Amino acid sequence: RQIYIEQPNRDFVRSLILTEKHIRLMHFDRSGVYLSKDINIHENPIIFIRLILGLTSPNEKDLGLDTSVKWKIDSKTGKKKSGTIKTVDSNGQPITYNLNMKEKVIVRECLRGRGTTCWHATHPKTKEAVFIKDSWRTSTRKPESDYLNAAKGLPGVAQIISYQDYMAETKDYRPEEQQEDELSDFFHNRVKIRVVMEAYGPSIWHFEDRYQLIAAFRDAIAAHGKLLERNVLHRDIAVHNILFCPASTTSGPRSILIDLDMAVWGDRSLDEICKDPRSVRILHYLFYLDDLESFFYALCHIIFAFKRPGVEHRNLPALIQEWKTD
Repeated sequence: RQIYIEQPNRDFVRSLILTEKHIRLMHFDRSGVYLSKDINIHENPIIFIRLILGLTSPNEKDLGLDTSVKWKIDSKTGKKKSGTIKTVDSNGQPITYNLNMKEKVIVRECLRGRGTTCWHATHPKTKEAVFIKDSWRTSTRKPESDYLNAAKGLPGVAQIISYQDYMAETKDYRPEEQQEDELSDFFHNRVKIRVVMEAYGPSIWHFEDRYQLIAAFRDAIAAHGKLLERNVLHRDIAVHNILFCPASTTSGPRSILIDLDMAVWGDRSLDEICKDPRSVRILHYLFYLDDLESFFYALCHIIFAFKRPGVEHRNLPALIQEWKTD
């Protein structure tokens, strides 16, 4: 988990458990963990050597790194001084964006799940700022790009520039026999997608005055209604999924709804809803009023978390803390 946080271009992590007689391979990815059986290193010396060589490969892709992300290191300080990220443009042609080294990479800290990683970057020619999001969805779900494309031109909702789907799948990292063993019910194949969007301001958590906060909520609720008119139900309304518009914006909505990777089509049948194992983790019932209720929860969270704009309470009230549990 810590390796994923420190090395945000990780697709998977592998390690070994070694004793004087046995070795086991540990593999971690966004579908969870795979642990090999005990291998006697004295009876299987060739497998032992292959495992060691595999984990010391000079090929970064073999080690689980996404090689479409590159950094240049300052030889004096040992720190990253510049970086690039490769993907495709709106015409499907290769493009390499320059990473904004002044902005931190946003990494979802959970090991298993969507593994959302967000990069601040600039266009190589126009120098226009963009926001690039990597995430891993279960292979049975629709990609976020479908819902973002449906929201094209909609004020108050994140605007997609391009996307690159099926960059990787977790099933390709694991042995085929795992699908046949007793743990197969716990494995769900996940697919990596990279989405390039227009860049926006910080989340509403960073509000500067009360009017700015309430205006942002008002416009986000209005955008949510417009999104539903295009048959898209957001399903993941939260404080950090409502962003302020850039400071340079002088007209139009004052906030932007982002993060549609948990969205669904508004006309889904009840059978489809019941088959989605993640639905219950977001809301009990997938209807419009539940998203409105989430706006209310988000506003309450901020009201109870802050003494005043910019000054947080040391601890949240017990009631609000309980909202973070199942």
